[in-house]
Amino acid sequence: MLWISSVNAQIYSFDFLTKYISTSSDPKMTESRDLVTYFNTDDFSYYLTLRKTSTGFYGYLTDENRKTMHKFDVTEDQKDGEVEFSFNYTGTRKLSGHPVNLKKVRIQYEEMASDSVKLKIFKNESATKPEREYVLKLKKANKNLFPIARIVMMHPYEAATAVDFGRNIVVEKAIDICIEKRCNCDITLAEYKNVELDLQLPKELKFVIY
Repeated sequence: MLWISSVNAQIYSFDFLTKYISTSSDPKMTESRDLVTYFNTDDFSYYLTLRKTSTGFYGYLTDENRKTMHKFDVTEDQKDGEVEFSFNYTGTRKLSGHPVNLKKVRIQYEEMASDSVKLKIFKNESATKPEREYVLKLKKANKNLFPIARIVMMHPYEAATAVDFGRNIVVEKAIDICIEKRCNCDITLAEYKNVELDLQLPKELKFVIY
């Protein structure tokens, strides 16, 4: 199903790229996953996630404010020893209702050491048992980059209210404790760098189901 919508061309700008590597404790999942994401560190309401699958290499630009996700075919090239990506817009879909009520979600944390915290996510204010727990190792940064970890590793709570640790940090490593499924994931920051990337959507968006 496809329909066309004409809008003013939207430009999204990104200034930071991260690559986290996720490894599960589940013996059935022996392969690690690369989690590569572009961010605008002045506006975390949108972000661009890269995913390689058996069918191709794709980019998914999520805009939380507009409740849309834009899909791109991604081409990977080498230039002067650096990996470069090019993006070809293929379609847009509306984001449906969120699986959790983010307005009721409660997030709390406790300091474990000078560079680590335990963070707990509760489904509402009255809940006594957390839905998820994370042990986070923190690293100093020039601004608060915690929203990066929230977006990369805390689904479906990525759009929940940001946590303020009272200092500028980036999450260097995390243990994702999935309580009900009894599985853990180690998620490690393998690479990060400043970038300059602008993606402009076409004036006519192609709304599709994918």
